[in-house]
Amino acid sequence: MPRLRTQALAVLVISTVAGLLSCTGTKSQPNSKVVAEKPEAPVGESPEHAFAVHRYEARVAALAKLTKELAKTEADSAAFEKSLQDDGEHDYSAGTWLLIQEKGYRDSIRSFPAAISTAKQQVDVADVCLKLYRSTIDKKTSDLTTRESEGISACRSLNSYPPEK
Repeated sequence: MPRLRTQALAVLVISTVAGLLSCTGTKSQPNSKVVAEKPEAPVGESPEHAFAVHRYEARVAALAKLTKELAKTEADSAAFEKSLQDDGEHDYSAGTWLLIQEKGYRDSIRSFPAAISTAKQQVDVADVCLKLYRSTIDKKTSDLTTRESEGISACRSLNSYPPEK
């Protein structure tokens, strides 16, 4: 059930941010033509976006390292079990230690998909949240539009408002 809530929140955040993106990229002209604004910088060029990408890549690398360590521990555990079958006399504390390590790696690996998913979403919305932050930072709360307030809430749910560098 908590996973469904997390997925529902992610869908809400992405749809809200997508709505912000579609609305902030255009401006109305007096003759009622819609003209696209030129972005200040190419997408992905901001330091905030680079930071989000770095954090995402670091989490993916950490998961790969943990998975590799788990495989090594599982191999050591299998070798220990085989040696138990060959010899009856062994120190069982080494086997217990291997089982504890294995459990620790499995528990750590279980938490990574959610962290990686959140980091990926932060990469996706980094520039949108930065643009929203820059446009609303000097406004009073009472002067914010509903769309801006919802965008701020969506960015805060991903820990992207204020953006991290």
